[in-house]
Amino acid sequence: MKLKKKTAMAISFALGVFMFSATAMAEVTSKNGYTQLKDAIKYTAKSCTETLPNYTLSISSVIKDGGKVLSSDDSLNKYDLKNQAKESTDSRFNGSIKRNSYFYRDKDGYITNNNPNQSYYVYTEKLNTPLVENPFDDERASDLEKIADAIVGNLKNSVVVTKNSDGSKKLHGSISNTQIPSVINAFVSFQLKGMANNEKSFPKLVDKIYLKNIQGSADIDKNGLIKNALLSCTITGEDKNGTSHTLTMELMCKIYNINSTSVKRPDLSDKKVIKETVSNYNEISNPEQYIGKYKSDILTKKDNKFVKIGQRIVTIDKLTKTKISGNYYEEYKKGYESYAKDATNFKFNGELGYDNDNFAAKVTSVTSSDKNSHKLYLNINPEKPILYIRPDEDTEQINDNYWDGSFYMVFD
Repeated sequence: MKLKKKTAMAISFALGVFMFSATAMAEVTSKNGYTQLKDAIKYTAKSCTETLPNYTLSISSVIKDGGKVLSSDDSLNKYDLKNQAKESTDSRFNGSIKRNSYFYRDKDGYITNNNPNQSYYVYTEKLNTPLVENPFDDERASDLEKIADAIVGNLKNSVVVTKNSDGSKKLHGSISNTQIPSVINAFVSFQLKGMANNEKSFPKLVDKIYLKNIQGSADIDKNGLIKNALLSCTITGEDKNGTSHTLTMELMCKIYNINSTSVKRPDLSDKKVIKETVSNYNEISNPEQYIGKYKSDILTKKDNKFVKIGQRIVTIDKLTKTKISGNYYEEYKKGYESYAKDATNFKFNGELGYDNDNFAAKVTSVTSSDKNSHKLYLNINPEKPILYIRPDEDTEQINDNYWDGSFYMVFD
């Protein structure tokens, strides 16, 4: 489910602070404690993406300025990994307006609704993308971990690990402003200014922005799964008028109903329903619809004005799911014969799948009026009859006057 930009920024900021603070609090216990927390985070990520048959994840966040709520988000997510189904409900508040949304997906498509009083959009599509992805599978994850390790520095003795008789443990602690490295304060200042530019309800802090304190806790079961985690922090700063603000942020996550969560397709018999079809972004499902003529204007400047002097034209003559062939040529208006004498005209062919993209091809000329070799990088828009084309920089160049790159299908 896609979050709205404002809410997504608020949550990403809170998660960013959580990453730094959680790493810091783990480091201060001991190397063993640090390793235990990282192992728990990685084990939880792997379990939630691969091994748990089903579970429920709730995420709540709130940001306040003094006693005023600037934004909040409550999300309830049900996952069924076995049947590749997910159901989510969200309630968001941006300081003045509260909005609710709904999302459901399974192997056959997904359903969205951003207002209970409006229509449910039903998208029919065979989905083969993962229901949820493990962030530690990203090739950059190990580098981010090393960066977090380096930022922590020499923080010590700020966290307590309590082991329970059943093998579970609780990790909790706090860090004051005197312990927080300057690089974290710089990160917080940068992120907060960005949030203020995109969120009208946020105060625009410009000076003396500091993390006052960070507190956090996590309950980990005997297997190493994080069952719930809580992070809170306080940030102080001044706006352009010199007025002081104290922002408090809280983020709480909880995993529960493991092996007892049921995800069922909603009954929409009494709802307004709009059925939609979705383009298959994994392959060109209907190649014939892209066969035809495409054009892009050729421009130059005359008397400090842009002037159209002709058109670049591409025809796709044959197209399958794997191969493409066609023709490229240029046409110039009367009065621009000096350009027309250098006009390029060649046939081309190529194979789709360039750079692991089934809508992209690197095509090569097979005949040419000017006897030069030409190569083009061609991308097909999966939703609209538009081609995106650029010449290869290492081959003989096409006349590139104000090259736009977008070629639109001709219908008249």
